Amino acid sequence: MNKLDVSARKEVDVTVYEFGLSTLHAWIRFFECPLYISYRLEVKKWQIRKQDREKVQQRKHLIQEKFRKEMGLLVDVPKPGGIGTTNDGNTARLFFVGGGLPYLRRLRESTKHLFADVPSSCKHFLPEIG
Repeated sequence: MNKLDVSARKEVDVTVYEFGLSTLHAWIRFFECPLYISYRLEVKKWQIRKQDREKVQQRKHLIQEKFRKEMGLLVDVPKPGGIGTTNDGNTARLFFVGGGLPYLRRLRESTKHLFADVPSSCKHFLPEIG
């Protein structure tokens, strides 16, 4: 369990943040979250039961093929030796940069501002209202 009272009393060494925080892992998670949601859109459930497994696998394969054909990305493919998947920093970066969709660029910029040293305004996090 997390011991929040111990964490709150612990002194923070701010020198470890001198060079900022990397957005790499945030980009990977921001990439994986909508990807995993898109696999389950047809069944509209997060936990997949036996009866829905085939539908989800078919949709996952379709989405993986579209990524491969349209963007040249291998997504969510297990790496040999059981060391994770192809969802790494390069894949996430190419997804956000190469996607060309305005909301993906906005999502990428949000992660940059979350970890930036300078304060950012709310306009970076809200969609343009026109």
